[in-house]
Amino acid sequence: MTNSFAGWLLLVLFSATLSLGALSLLLARGWNRRLRRLRRRLLGSAWRPVFIEPHRLPDPPRPAGHGK
Repeated sequence: MTNSFAGWLLLVLFSATLSLGALSLLLARGWNRRLRRLRRRLLGSAWRPVFIEPHRLPDPPRPAGHGK
């Protein structure tokens, strides 16, 4: 009785861990895709101003005493 119960418990635990692992893998893959898309969208909107920024920066401070 106890032996079969232990075997059944092990089988259930083993199958549960397997299914959970597969499910987490699938979820991780889906979330990776979603996160990649989000990151691309965020970076796409965040990187453009970075490349434009240097042109909009004010002129560097001129050395003192040169035509105020």
